[in-house]
Amino acid sequence: MAGTWLAALGVVAAINVGADAPPMDEVSKLADAIALTRVCPSLQLDRETVSMTLARAGIAIAPLMAEISDRSRAMAVKYVLLEYREACALGRARYGEAGTSAMGFLAEK
Repeated sequence: MAGTWLAALGVVAAINVGADAPPMDEVSKLADAIALTRVCPSLQLDRETVSMTLARAGIAIAPLMAEISDRSRAMAVKYVLLEYREACALGRARYGEAGTSAMGFLAEK
């Protein structure tokens, strides 16, 4: 599911792999946001915001899809222990319209 969505982003910026690799902070945030959508079906990724954020950071999704998917699955395991309402509140606080981590990565369905 995440892989299909990520492929649809179509981010064309290049990513250097190696010593000069760009910071992966946005990628970690994306993986976390995806994990939260798995435990809070009321939230969904805001494709436009995510795409623009990653493009500004110069990050192409295609080479990182497997890593993002693996990270989001691992993160979702810890969120499964939260109640539905707690998981949704956490997603909104971190990635919602006024999110503190990556504003606008998640939107209400």
